[in-house]
Amino acid sequence: MANNIVVYIICSLAMFHITAGMNGCCNVVTIGTVVHVKCSGCRLQTVPENLPIKATELNLQNNNLTILRQDSLRYLHQLNKLILSSNGLSMISSGAVDGLQNLKYLDLSNNLLENSSFDVFAFQPLIRLTHLDLRQNRLHLKETYPEHAIAYLSQVETLKIDVFEGFRFGIGFLNLTKLKQINFAVVLQERISVLNSTFLGLERTVISHLVLHFSMKKFEINALAPFHNLVSLKFHSGRTMNIRDVQKTLYGLQKRKMEYLELTDNYFRSVSSIFLMKSDFVYLRTICVRKIDLSMNNIEGIEMDAILSWPNRKCLEILDISSNNFLSIHIFYLLVLFPSLTHLYASDQSSIKFRKRSSASMEQTLFLPHSLIYLNFSRNPIGGSLVNLTLHESNNLKVLDVSYPLRHLSCSYGRLKGLVNLTEFYMSGFECSHPNPEMFSDMPNLLTLEAKQCNLGHVLAKDNNLLFKGRYKLTFLDLSANNIYLLSPIIFADQQYSLKTLIFASNQLISLHTHILMELHALETLDVSHNRILTLTKSDIALLDTHQTKSPAFKVNLFGNPLVCSCEVLDFLDWVGTTNMLYNRDNLLCSTPDGSQIKVMTFLQTFGQFKERCASQFWLIISMIMIIVFVFTAFLSRVVWKHSVKLRVWCRQPLEYEVFPFDVFIIYCNEDARWVTRTLVPWLEQEDVEYCIDDKSFELGLHIWDNIMNAIDNSRKSIFVVSCKYFKREWQTFAMQLASAYSFRDGRENMNVIILMNDMRRSEFPKLIRKNWDKIRPIIWPDENCSDKNKLIKAKKAFWRTLLGRIKN
Repeated sequence: MANNIVVYIICSLAMFHITAGMNGCCNVVTIGTVVHVKCSGCRLQTVPENLPIKATELNLQNNNLTILRQDSLRYLHQLNKLILSSNGLSMISSGAVDGLQNLKYLDLSNNLLENSSFDVFAFQPLIRLTHLDLRQNRLHLKETYPEHAIAYLSQVETLKIDVFEGFRFGIGFLNLTKLKQINFAVVLQERISVLNSTFLGLERTVISHLVLHFSMKKFEINALAPFHNLVSLKFHSGRTMNIRDVQKTLYGLQKRKMEYLELTDNYFRSVSSIFLMKSDFVYLRTICVRKIDLSMNNIEGIEMDAILSWPNRKCLEILDISSNNFLSIHIFYLLVLFPSLTHLYASDQSSIKFRKRSSASMEQTLFLPHSLIYLNFSRNPIGGSLVNLTLHESNNLKVLDVSYPLRHLSCSYGRLKGLVNLTEFYMSGFECSHPNPEMFSDMPNLLTLEAKQCNLGHVLAKDNNLLFKGRYKLTFLDLSANNIYLLSPIIFADQQYSLKTLIFASNQLISLHTHILMELHALETLDVSHNRILTLTKSDIALLDTHQTKSPAFKVNLFGNPLVCSCEVLDFLDWVGTTNMLYNRDNLLCSTPDGSQIKVMTFLQTFGQFKERCASQFWLIISMIMIIVFVFTAFLSRVVWKHSVKLRVWCRQPLEYEVFPFDVFIIYCNEDARWVTRTLVPWLEQEDVEYCIDDKSFELGLHIWDNIMNAIDNSRKSIFVVSCKYFKREWQTFAMQLASAYSFRDGRENMNVIILMNDMRRSEFPKLIRKNWDKIRPIIWPDENCSDKNKLIKAKKAFWRTLLGRIKN
């Protein structure tokens, strides 16, 4: 207890002292013997005094410590980690790190340090330092490293440092005999030269893994020779060297035994693909390497003599040639030359081709190394139909990935033969709407099959389907996104005692088909997520519960289905709340009666009250049905009355006038309102024609149809302004039918005047109008776009003259 009080007092004093930067900025956390002091982002200009003397970690990142002064950290004898990054630090004074004899980790990255920033003895006290980070500084300004200071760091194991044009590790680094890892950072976006003398100062190190990932200006062939302990090299030139030139850099590694060579992303954008020759392997062939990555190098092929000249190819176990530009599948015929090859990655080729064949029945035989167990040939631009390809019986291939061919390879005819040892097959993306029924017949030991997005939905619904017949060992089957809507009862007849995982995600299932699935006695995982299942029936639930008693680990995934939470599915909801077989149960969503989405488990918190409401709703529903029937009958009568022209005309007696209140009633749609109000109405007023129009003559509170009938009764004529938009409006169409019925009911054939704003067909008008088309004789408004202005003026005068005659008649 006393110790805690002391620590608290020390922390309080430290925070009080830093008020010049940011009040209360520092934070002290003690976990066992680790005392972590964090003062990052406090705008400090000097290292705070009165820091906890037992501090083991100090973070001063992102402050304003431009100079690390003498004795700044003299009391922190137990400090083993110090972070000074992002401070604008430009000088480390002599004696600045005195007393830090236990420091193991020092981060000086992202500052303004250069060669002259370090005193000769700046790092001398750091006798236990194992990690030094000098990245993102200004060492490139004088193109040299502070070797005079670094020479004292004999215990350093990890060094992170900038590289720049002209960089060189000199004799000052010879003392770093325990250096295992060096990480390079590029300061400027420039190409960098690597000379034979560049790494000479690192020849006494024990660096085993080296990453060269920057743009190359020049790389001399013997530059890598000083790395005597190198077992892993990653060489990425940033597309400033091609793979042929990169292989020449292996000169300094000749006759080595290595674990890994990664020579990727080495090609020129403007240069065509490279075909590797025997001369390109002159140095690589002397190296015994277990794994080689040659991906993303724009390689179009490898000469057979190049491989035959490689005596150490027997060392190669893993080869990655993905994302290249191999022009022929015959690269696979070279595989037999690698006797120890176990894994081949050949995905994402940009233009690989099969030789065209006249018949799908023609076969090819492929020889593979007996050691090869994994082959990835996915996402390649192969199309057409799968050829009959036989793998020689000596093959031992266990995993084959040919998924997602970029040209929708069909599996309707050909098939793969000789895969007797295959245990995993990945074929997603094939077009298998009409698959070869013997497609998997030569895979007796198949355990895992992934066939997503293969369009198998129609196939799996057929009772005569033999697709999985004889696959007695199949344990994992993924049939996601196959548009599956129905399952044949015998589809998994031969997997009753083997299938453990079955995935039907993202299909069209509306039920679980439990009567089929529960015959799979070994089933442990059933994924029907993102289908169209609304609920589970009582029989579904009973079968699932019975299966779980036999297989306690059994899980079902219903996530993403449009589940419902209503009174009709109370049994299902009750089961969801009590079962432990649902995967991701807490995130299941359902639709409530009010249409909202809610988590099922949240809904079940008030499930008791919900069930009571459901029970009391039965008689209420019966009563509501009776009321609805009565209301619907009344409503239907109203609708019939509302929308029946003949009924309204038959029931209404037109008003008789000796003198009509209005000369005309104007009927139009909103799209023609501008023409009516700015052209027609002013003309009517000029000619002293009394007009009735909706916005000034209709009675408020009266139904629109009654207003229309009153307006027709009160007007001597009805003018219909008809354009292409007119008949998209319900009330104008009704008005025209109503007016027409009135007109021809009492023999007033001239009651309607139709103005056509567009050239419209006769067939677009109501039947009664079409029948009396010759009597109505619509008036056509002249085309405003007529280029002949005099002709347009004459046409408009003729139009107004005709219209006035129709109104006055």
